[in-house]
Amino acid sequence: MTHMPARIGLEPDFRDGLLQQVQDENAALHAANDRLRAENERLRGEGSAKDAQIKRQQAEIAALQARLGRPKKTPRNSSLPPSQAVKPNASGLPAATPAHPRRGHPGAHRPLCDNPTAVKDMRAGTCPHCAADLSGVEQSAGETYDHVEIPLAPAVITRVILRRGTCPCCRQAFIAEPPPGTEPGSPFGENLRARVVHLRQCHAVSYERLASVLDVQFGVRLSEGALAAILKAAAPAFAAQVAPIRRRLLAGTVIGSDETRFAWARPIGGCGCSRTPTVAASSSNRGATRMWSSASSAACGRASGSPTVWARRPAGAKSTKPAWRITPTSGLCRLSPASWPGRR
Repeated sequence: MTHMPARIGLEPDFRDGLLQQVQDENAALHAANDRLRAENERLRGEGSAKDAQIKRQQAEIAALQARLGRPKKTPRNSSLPPSQAVKPNASGLPAATPAHPRRGHPGAHRPLCDNPTAVKDMRAGTCPHCAADLSGVEQSAGETYDHVEIPLAPAVITRVILRRGTCPCCRQAFIAEPPPGTEPGSPFGENLRARVVHLRQCHAVSYERLASVLDVQFGVRLSEGALAAILKAAAPAFAAQVAPIRRRLLAGTVIGSDETRFAWARPIGGCGCSRTPTVAASSSNRGATRMWSSASSAACGRASGSPTVWARRPAGAKSTKPAWRITPTSGLCRLSPASWPGRR
């Protein structure tokens, strides 16, 4: 026979309080469970991110190890310049000091100047060892060499004061004559103007640099306007040389001419130029007929007896195009390539 446990009876108030306590504990456990679930999800996300970061770092480490395994770059296996190649370590032994300084020998030193500006013959006055007097001792030339130096060349500025007054005899006003080469007008001398023309025309020095060179080397401060005035004043002297050069040019019978251009001009201009002597004539038109006819007129004129000018084909023309011949009587005429001088 089975015995059933006895049923315990509870008071209603006590039973309700106990039930409420169990429900509160259950709610607290559910809330704690939700917090733990959220914390677990967060930790799982952080773990996934760290795993991805670890994999990425492992890939970078593998790439770096692969690069370390490659041979070092040298001038032989890469475009590394020879100056950046790894040099071997120098030996620990110091370099041997020569017993005496190396003397010059033919072909390894600068030859002595034939006409030195000054000669300084130096004699020893006392012995460097015992300080004995060496004034009466015969001394030979032990070492001879040249010392080359450029002297400072400051500009020579001469102030000229021309006195004036009234003649007591004829009661006429007078003024003193200036020294030769320092006449009133331009304050710049011939050597200064020649240096400006030389640096500007022969070496293409800009106005700004030219003014700086004159200031630093000679102590002369000139504005760009003054430099332009000096160059403009020098133009007639060069233009006066055109006529003698043209006379020498016309002394020949045949002149070979070619085309060039003035690179410093904004419009590209062609000019006909010949060899020794040279006459250049510029033209703003690239057309062969106009350019070479103007060149012939400028260089030779239209007088009878002028030489024939053989002109090469204009720049950019193909070899099948005819050449040009300029004569005093017929002017510009076309020639076939076969009749070009020197063709066979």
